[in-house]
Amino acid sequence: ALLKVVKAKKWYEKFHWFISTEGVLVIGGRDATQNEILVKKYLDENEVFMHADIHGASVVIVKGLEFGERTLDEAAVFAAAYSNAWKLGFYSVDVFWVYGRQVSKKPPSGQYLRKGSFMIYGKRNYIRKVPVQLSLGMVSEEGSFSLLIAPPAVVKSKCRDYIVLSPGSVNKNDFVKTLAKFLSLLKTKGIRVEFDVNELLERLPRGGFRIVEKVGIFKEFRGGGV
Repeated sequence: ALLKVVKAKKWYEKFHWFISTEGVLVIGGRDATQNEILVKKYLDENEVFMHADIHGASVVIVKGLEFGERTLDEAAVFAAAYSNAWKLGFYSVDVFWVYGRQVSKKPPSGQYLRKGSFMIYGKRNYIRKVPVQLSLGMVSEEGSFSLLIAPPAVVKSKCRDYIVLSPGSVNKNDFVKTLAKFLSLLKTKGIRVEFDVNELLERLPRGGFRIVEKVGIFKEFRGGGV
């Protein structure tokens, strides 16, 4: 019998995450509890904290000090995608970033900060009109494929087969169901894609979907427009 080796999950895989085109880890909270954990446990004072300029968004942290504009831009797209901007159907949103030392759980005297909320002190650096988009691609791994969900620039640099998503009218559950069926049918072409439907639902933003670009094998995918 064939034994499947289950790879141990890395500590950051319980969060939203990707590796930037410059090789830097970027992580984001999936909910208010994870936002809290990220700030309390994983945000160093000289690291970049990022947040879409909208109520209800993922805390995004760039884990490292050596990176350039590309990583900052990719992290901003990530922060925009995992915010209420997606659910509200926005096509762009402003994103700000500060250093970890500017983020505090200490409210001003007499005020209360609820879970997942923080005080930001000092100057905010804004990246304006960040596109609300995310990409899903197939990464080749030891004879099969896994799915990469990340900003389009990252997915395009690592995958030959991918789709670019934006907010739209296709229901999330319907989209994932159609996608899962499509990926399963690829087996008939000798293409094995490892994926978990629940994990897909967790990893994709809240709201509806529209496909704005299809490349490679995904040109045959009939779900989500285009």
